[in-house]
Amino acid sequence: MTAAIRAAAALARWMPALMFLAFALAFTAYCLAFVLALAQRFPASAAALHVDAWAIAALGTALALLAPLARRDAPPSAGILAGALVGALLYLRTFGWAWLDPTAIDWLLQGDLAQHYTGWAFFRQEPWQSPPGTIATLRYPVGTSVFFTDAHPLLALLLKPFAGWLPQPFQYIGLTYLMSWTLMGASAAAVARLRCRPDRHRTDVTPCWYRRWSR
Repeated sequence: MTAAIRAAAALARWMPALMFLAFALAFTAYCLAFVLALAQRFPASAAALHVDAWAIAALGTALALLAPLARRDAPPSAGILAGALVGALLYLRTFGWAWLDPTAIDWLLQGDLAQHYTGWAFFRQEPWQSPPGTIATLRYPVGTSVFFTDAHPLLALLLKPFAGWLPQPFQYIGLTYLMSWTLMGASAAAVARLRCRPDRHRTDVTPCWYRRWSR
């Protein structure tokens, strides 16, 4: 009986890690299956999609390696890192590694994305003017501002001093997408940790969603 109790206690202690590992493997397999199915459907893009698959496998491995930290006393950074990796995996599954190529602009030449890239492309050629962000040559003679083109103006202002050294063409919109998805995952993990931590006056481990809706 004592051995059985010890085994049950050990299993209970490792159950969160095992559940996290199962989630990491299943989520990585889901992303990989989607990308590899696209590679079979579109052979012309198979090489780029295989790069995405390798990147997904690498990030999925990193996520699985966090499984031993899946415990109640884990450092907050572990959960935030896990959320960031989930966001990055979703980015690769949805958009792919090719969007991170700073010289690739074909995917930007349509819809709202064309407006974003055009704003940056004109702004990088403009001399500095007042107010900062002014683009006199776009919508000439009225002009406009990089802020009105939704060209991620903060990055545009930071990169403009280096415009002469940047390749032509150059885009950073793919990077902003990766940053957004990664930060969304990290933020969601941080919020979940704050909301789901056990109450100070309770000793049970009832799931936070049950405690909330059972009041």
